[in-house]
Amino acid sequence: MIHENVNFREVKRLSAEVRSQLRSGVVITNMAQCVVELVLNALDAGATSIAVRVNFNYFKVQVVDNGCGMKLEELDLIGERFMTSKCHSISDLCNNLKSFGFRGEALASIREISGLLILESRPQEDDVTYSKAFNHGKAHKANISATKRATHGTTVTVHDFMYNMPVRRQRLQSAIDLEEIKSSMESIALIQPQASFSLRNDTNGNLVLHTWKCSDTLTAFTHLFGQDIASTLVCVGSTLSEFKINGYISREGHYHKNLQFIYINKRLVLKTKLHKLANSMLANSVLLKNNAGNDLPISKEGTVGRWLAFSPPRREKHAIFILNIECPFMLTIFVWILKRR
Repeated sequence: MIHENVNFREVKRLSAEVRSQLRSGVVITNMAQCVVELVLNALDAGATSIAVRVNFNYFKVQVVDNGCGMKLEELDLIGERFMTSKCHSISDLCNNLKSFGFRGEALASIREISGLLILESRPQEDDVTYSKAFNHGKAHKANISATKRATHGTTVTVHDFMYNMPVRRQRLQSAIDLEEIKSSMESIALIQPQASFSLRNDTNGNLVLHTWKCSDTLTAFTHLFGQDIASTLVCVGSTLSEFKINGYISREGHYHKNLQFIYINKRLVLKTKLHKLANSMLANSVLLKNNAGNDLPISKEGTVGRWLAFSPPRREKHAIFILNIECPFMLTIFVWILKRR
């Protein structure tokens, strides 16, 4: 039944401003997603050192990398939708797509929901640092920066994040969002061991995460989660047609599911049927048959002088795995499109 108070209006195309706001709200949903997109951009630029700083009091995010940087003419173009260096033709999209981003969408979306967005970049083999600012989504022309970077690379600083999305901004909780940012960066650090990562909470000055460059995922896992758990991991791998899977599975379980990582072409995927399949297969294996110890704690009841054996609530153990699936990138795009629908 149609509500009688509904006012129908003539059909019109949404304005570019409204479309941009709606689109940005889909691409960048929270502060953690903002950090992830900027970190992946840094990796696409060849960065081997990435530093992230967040300040929840000022809704500020800063990502500093040592990537290839951008020239003045490139910086002047950046920040507009579909403006990218990663994909220039259908052929690139089908046969030569090896980057995390390919649509020029992330920066354009961050621009729309930032009170102020500043890009500072120093290209390789250049002593000059260039900068470009977006004020409430409006671009200012790129120019020589007043401050100079010590090395090549790019610094992206987001001020007043989600200034025009008050409901979402009210839902930001520093402790929860910081933990989500940390978890996201850990998952990236695992699959990108050739780069070092750091996360600082500028609200209180605490260094939340610091990883070092290392040779492989196992070493990165050891740095992040400790030698005791890492020592239980077993290397696995298999190939079927165009699909290749490799990684590590633990011989022991864990009381939480936060040590389950599945990547497709080194990009993390969450809560997929692959996770269910991996958990189901490992739960039925001999690895996780013993979910809890057999020893029963003993409690003494002093009032009647009896010894009572009691069984505590059994805690289920979950599998630990880090798996990367390599497949043609067009299949990756297809899976991504289905997920977005």
